[in-house]
Amino acid sequence: MAQISNKGKDCGRAFKPESFTIEDPDSGLRVVRLTSHRCHSNHLYFTNPGWWNKGRDLLFVSERRNQPNLFSVNLDSHEITQMTDLGMEPNLPQARRDPQSGPSMQAGCLNPAKDLFFFNIDNAIWAVHLRTYEMNRVWKCPSGWRLSGIINATSDGRHICTSALRKLRD
Repeated sequence: MAQISNKGKDCGRAFKPESFTIEDPDSGLRVVRLTSHRCHSNHLYFTNPGWWNKGRDLLFVSERRNQPNLFSVNLDSHEITQMTDLGMEPNLPQARRDPQSGPSMQAGCLNPAKDLFFFNIDNAIWAVHLRTYEMNRVWKCPSGWRLSGIINATSDGRHICTSALRKLRD
């Protein structure tokens, strides 16, 4: 695994709660919006749960500072923590929206046995430790291939699974 020693200066940065509550006019139910920053913020792919820390925190991807990064929101305090600092430090990978480099961080997954989140950036699978923010490149796709699928972990957390497509010749 390739260890990234520089986590980025904004890893672990805390943001004040942005949440607000409304009442649904049809059902009368209370709806809590957890983010209100003026950028795209998205939950993980719908088949990949984002709850971690015994269900007290929820992961999401946000494009604050025009760069997709992983964030976590505490469901009690609504405080937001930045988990990655991709694209802002020269030795960290870029989380760009390039169809040839594969899916975004939104297609990543949690390891159910460890505090790790796996994602695909620059045609490689990366892991970020959710408590220390340390990043490791877990696997690089071979030349002539590209990662193309959602990443999932096995229930025991021992393996991660995804798909890769072979690039066809012209």
